[in-house]
Amino acid sequence: MNSFASSSYIVSILLVYAFSPSISSSSSSLTISIFDTIRHPDPYKRLTHLATTSIARAKHIKNPQNAPNPTTTPLSPFSGAYSISLGFGTPPQIIPFVMDTGSSYTWFPCYGGTLTMPHEKIEDFLVGCSVFSSNQPAGLAGFGRGNSSFPSQLGLKKFSYCLISHKFDNTEKSSFLLMDAESDSGSKTENFSYTPMLKNPVGSENSALSDYYYVGLRKITVGGKKVEILHKDLSPDSNGDGGTIVDSGTTFTYMNQAVFDLVADAFSDQVKDYTSAEDVEAVTGLRPCFDVAGHVTVKMPELKLHFKGGAEMALPLENYFIAVSDGGKSFVCLTAVTDDTLLGPELVGGPSVILGNFLMQNFHVEFDLRNERFGFRQQYCS
Repeated sequence: MNSFASSSYIVSILLVYAFSPSISSSSSSLTISIFDTIRHPDPYKRLTHLATTSIARAKHIKNPQNAPNPTTTPLSPFSGAYSISLGFGTPPQIIPFVMDTGSSYTWFPCYGGTLTMPHEKIEDFLVGCSVFSSNQPAGLAGFGRGNSSFPSQLGLKKFSYCLISHKFDNTEKSSFLLMDAESDSGSKTENFSYTPMLKNPVGSENSALSDYYYVGLRKITVGGKKVEILHKDLSPDSNGDGGTIVDSGTTFTYMNQAVFDLVADAFSDQVKDYTSAEDVEAVTGLRPCFDVAGHVTVKMPELKLHFKGGAEMALPLENYFIAVSDGGKSFVCLTAVTDDTLLGPELVGGPSVILGNFLMQNFHVEFDLRNERFGFRQQYCS
């Protein structure tokens, strides 16, 4: 069996993480556990599903609508999500919510506006009412930067989470989301690397962009070689075009066509030990894919993200390549999508790069709102 391309690395389901709240007055700690909501025996359809939902998510982020006052509206279906369980209404009803840093509104089937925590109740918590939810938790908890978001309404100074692996596993696992309302310290968390959160585009006509957490991705290297990405793609302009955001609601990382082609070509140029799996690319919409059948170990060039301030995120292989074994076939594919994935429509405007949750597996990430910085460190999330 291949040490990397084994069935244990197949991401085949919508991975949803249900939190059991455990909260104190100064900080809130939620446990994340994994359960299976979508099963499909065809690994190609699994990958296609994750790729297409990632593109659908990118379309939503790059072309958002200015958010009106909360109103009744259907929820868009996403996969590869993480969720928290919260109590709303009187008496409280426990509802699973997708944790979404790309939105500032909280939506769920209307049970009431009182948010119930283990140690307190929050009256008049601003929410919207949903009327439809398919293949996902019943609600969405917005952890974006807007005034109506969870962090804003709870007065959080920072929040952090550790995303457990997307590996297929029927055994329940757990990690955590930590919400801190009283941290006034400027000190950094031990062994974290930090990069400043960038000021959101102020000249944009679309104020929905203000929900997003922009970070200064300055450089991408593949196998230690710099990918020559244009400055305009890595820096947002006054219209909100370009730049990089961190989004927990996106599964596979999105890159616009110009950025993606350069990154994909860098891998294709450096990978010499494996042949292209063009048939897999045609079916799944992912590329590049490589045939790794017969190989005991699989090695790929290292993908590293370089951020403003000197922070570097060196990614484990399983965070940017997905491995699948299907009968006698074994292949790996880059877990990034772009405008032409599965011949989807061209996506214009908005961020050039959307860092998704697949890339953040087994990283503890921190949104330090008081000090306007994004931090991370690699660790086993369990």
